[in-house]
Amino acid sequence: MQRKKKKTAATQEELALSEFKQRLVKHNLTPEAFFRVCDPQYKKIISVETFRQMIKDSKLQLSKGQIARIILILDEDMEGNITLAEYQNALEAYGQSGEPH
Repeated sequence: MQRKKKKTAATQEELALSEFKQRLVKHNLTPEAFFRVCDPQYKKIISVETFRQMIKDSKLQLSKGQIARIILILDEDMEGNITLAEYQNALEAYGQSGEPH
Protein backbone atom coordinates (compact mmCIF):
# COMPACT_ATOMS: atom_id res chain seq x y z
CA MET A 1 0.00 0.00 0.00
CA GLN A 2 2.85 2.39 0.77
CA ARG A 3 4.30 1.85 -2.68
CA LYS A 4 1.10 3.14 -4.24
CA LYS A 5 1.24 6.33 -2.15
CA LYS A 6 4.85 7.00 -3.17
CA LYS A 7 4.04 6.42 -6.82
CA THR A 8 0.99 8.66 -6.60
CA ALA A 9 3.01 11.47 -4.97
CA ALA A 10 5.73 11.15 -7.61
CA THR A 11 3.11 11.17 -10.34
CA GLN A 12 1.50 14.30 -8.89
CA GLU A 13 4.91 16.01 -8.77
CA GLU A 14 5.59 15.05 -12.37
CA LEU A 15 2.18 16.33 -13.42
CA ALA A 16 2.63 19.62 -11.55
CA LEU A 17 6.04 20.32 -13.11
CA SER A 18 4.85 19.21 -16.53
CA GLU A 19 1.84 21.56 -16.29
CA PHE A 20 4.14 24.37 -15.13
CA LYS A 21 6.38 23.86 -18.17
CA GLN A 22 3.42 23.64 -20.56
CA ARG A 23 1.94 26.88 -19.25
CA LEU A 24 5.33 28.59 -19.64
CA VAL A 25 5.66 27.35 -23.21
CA LYS A 26 2.26 28.92 -23.99
CA HIS A 27 3.81 32.21 -22.82
CA ASN A 28 6.91 31.63 -24.98
CA LEU A 29 9.13 30.91 -21.97
CA THR A 30 11.26 27.97 -21.01
CA PRO A 31 11.46 27.08 -17.31
CA GLU A 32 15.02 28.44 -17.30
CA ALA A 33 13.91 31.73 -18.86
CA PHE A 34 11.21 32.01 -16.19
CA PHE A 35 13.85 31.73 -13.45
CA ARG A 36 15.83 34.52 -15.14
CA VAL A 37 12.69 36.69 -15.15
CA CYS A 38 12.31 36.02 -11.41
CA ASP A 39 16.01 36.77 -10.82
CA PRO A 40 16.84 39.89 -12.88
CA GLN A 41 19.99 40.68 -10.83
CA TYR A 42 21.25 37.12 -11.45
CA LYS A 43 21.81 36.36 -7.77
CA LYS A 44 21.03 32.71 -8.55
CA ILE A 45 18.49 32.63 -5.73
CA ILE A 46 14.89 33.77 -5.40
CA SER A 47 12.50 33.71 -2.49
CA VAL A 48 9.55 31.38 -2.58
CA GLU A 49 7.28 34.42 -2.29
CA THR A 50 8.90 36.06 -5.33
CA PHE A 51 8.49 32.83 -7.29
CA ARG A 52 4.83 32.51 -6.23
CA GLN A 53 4.12 36.15 -7.12
CA MET A 54 5.82 35.84 -10.52
CA ILE A 55 3.65 32.81 -11.34
CA LYS A 56 0.57 34.88 -10.50
CA ASP A 57 1.83 37.98 -12.35
CA SER A 58 2.62 35.87 -15.42
CA LYS A 59 -0.98 34.65 -15.47
CA LEU A 60 0.06 31.00 -15.76
CA GLN A 61 -3.33 30.03 -14.27
CA LEU A 62 -1.98 27.36 -11.95
CA SER A 63 -4.03 26.45 -8.91
CA LYS A 64 -2.81 27.19 -5.38
CA GLY A 65 -2.30 23.46 -4.93
CA GLN A 66 -0.20 23.18 -8.08
CA ILE A 67 1.91 26.16 -7.05
CA ALA A 68 2.41 24.75 -3.56
CA ARG A 69 3.48 21.36 -4.97
CA ILE A 70 5.90 22.99 -7.43
CA ILE A 71 7.45 25.03 -4.63
CA LEU A 72 7.83 21.93 -2.45
CA ILE A 73 9.69 20.25 -5.30
CA LEU A 74 11.91 23.23 -6.08
CA ASP A 75 12.80 24.35 -2.55
CA GLU A 76 14.72 21.17 -1.70
CA ASP A 77 16.17 22.39 1.59
CA MET A 78 12.88 24.03 2.67
CA GLU A 79 14.61 27.33 3.56
CA GLY A 80 12.10 29.57 1.77
CA ASN A 81 14.40 30.20 -1.21
CA ILE A 82 14.90 28.49 -4.53
CA THR A 83 18.47 28.46 -5.77
CA LEU A 84 19.32 28.14 -9.42
CA ALA A 85 20.97 24.78 -8.65
CA GLU A 86 17.84 23.48 -6.87
CA TYR A 87 15.69 24.66 -9.76
CA GLN A 88 17.87 23.05 -12.42
CA ASN A 89 18.21 19.80 -10.44
CA ALA A 90 14.44 19.49 -10.05
CA LEU A 91 13.77 20.23 -13.71
CA GLU A 92 16.32 17.64 -14.80
CA ALA A 93 15.10 15.05 -12.26
CA TYR A 94 11.56 15.31 -13.63
CA GLY A 95 12.56 15.64 -17.28
CA GLN A 96 11.24 19.20 -17.61
CA SER A 97 14.35 21.11 -18.66
CA GLY A 98 13.80 23.40 -21.60
CA GLU A 99 17.39 24.41 -22.29
CA PRO A 100 20.71 22.56 -22.09
CA HIS A 101 22.87 23.56 -19.13
